[in-house]
Amino acid sequence: MLDEKKKVVNLQILDEVVSLMIVDKDEETVRCAAKKLNDRANNIKEKSPSLETSSLLAYLAIGEYIENMNKNRNKTDGFFKRTVKSISEKMNSLFIDE
Repeated sequence: MLDEKKKVVNLQILDEVVSLMIVDKDEETVRCAAKKLNDRANNIKEKSPSLETSSLLAYLAIGEYIENMNKNRNKTDGFFKRTVKSISEKMNSLFIDE
């Protein structure tokens, strides 16, 4: 595997500047993720302006985790549904009277 050129990107997330070492091809994705986090944080702050940063980060983290779990569940559910359908069709073909 070829070593990809890495670079440091600085991202503003909430009130912090975060420096990440990334490969060039991931820069757009990383910047998009930071924007998404900031947008969500701003939405939460609008509803609860007195919320402390640590609580805000907890809300952001659990929101991202739940979203990921739902995406993975949908992928897994689809796989199992397709598998069950395939097995059912094969089983049905075994028992069809000819």
